[in-house]
Amino acid sequence: FPLLTPSEHHLISFMYQPHYYRAKKSRELIEGDGFCYEKIKKLGEGSHGVVYKARNLKLDSKPIVAVKEAFLYEEDEGGLDEIVLREISLLKEISAHPNIISFNQVIFDSQSNGGNIYLEFEF
Repeated sequence: FPLLTPSEHHLISFMYQPHYYRAKKSRELIEGDGFCYEKIKKLGEGSHGVVYKARNLKLDSKPIVAVKEAFLYEEDEGGLDEIVLREISLLKEISAHPNIISFNQVIFDSQSNGGNIYLEFEF
């Protein structure tokens, strides 16, 4: 058996430590017809939705964005919740202000159960 140099010994001992062989975490995706985001981190949750730091996988540059998954409270008529509609209309009005983050787009996913609404913001 050949003798190992100190650097080779260090490398081999490092490879056999438990952290070296950790499995990669599976990617959580928000995807639907024409959009796909990779969730990076949950930023927060409120009474009207959950906000994630996400990567837009449909664009070549794969920019980092904030995506809000809005909670939908069904109205008796089967329409969208009034609070979500009010939030979207206000965001469109004020997103041009220099002190407010940019509101990029609204995404409606009709393929999920009951439909989901996602709001994309700059990060």
